[in-house]
Amino acid sequence: MNKYIIIFIALLNLNLYGSEAWKSLVLPGWGQSSIGNKDRADFHMLSELVLISSIIFTNSQYESYRNDYRVYGSDNAGVNWIGKTDLYASHVGNFNSMEYFNSQQLLNFGPNAFIYTSDFYFWDWENDSIMRNKYDSWRNKSETYNEAKGFLIAGMLLNRIISFFNVLSSERDNSLDSNFNYSQYGNMNFIISYKF
Repeated sequence: MNKYIIIFIALLNLNLYGSEAWKSLVLPGWGQSSIGNKDRADFHMLSELVLISSIIFTNSQYESYRNDYRVYGSDNAGVNWIGKTDLYASHVGNFNSMEYFNSQQLLNFGPNAFIYTSDFYFWDWENDSIMRNKYDSWRNKSETYNEAKGFLIAGMLLNRIISFFNVLSSERDNSLDSNFNYSQYGNMNFIISYKF
């Protein structure tokens, strides 16, 4: 939280009197539109629309897979999800039963091992690895979509920062440019250049 306060104070200390740059912190592209740079405004606004749409999609997929694996675990392994964590959900997907999990923990870590001591945590796939793997596949997809949502939110913040500095540089006749490159191997490069 403290780092956000520091960032906010730093932004306030910038000489923004009469500047349109602050608008780009609210909506990327708004500042560019205010100074007549339509192409840059369209680029940042479209980027924001794509990011927001992607967040809505990934959140929907996360919720859908999470609901699916929980219902499947309840129906096929007797899982009661009330008060359970993601770590518990992982254990349900990686071990055939609560008893098997407990025995493996005791075997690996001895008497100080973490085990489930109450039937409140019961699950049993009855050694059906096909059902357990199906459950675990849905659980992993749910977590992947949840992680992707975090990266997309970071992308929204980055879009605002780039748009903000782009307006500042345009107002001061300097040049700020950014470029995203994707390679055929799935790597992404992001380059920001600023010319004084």
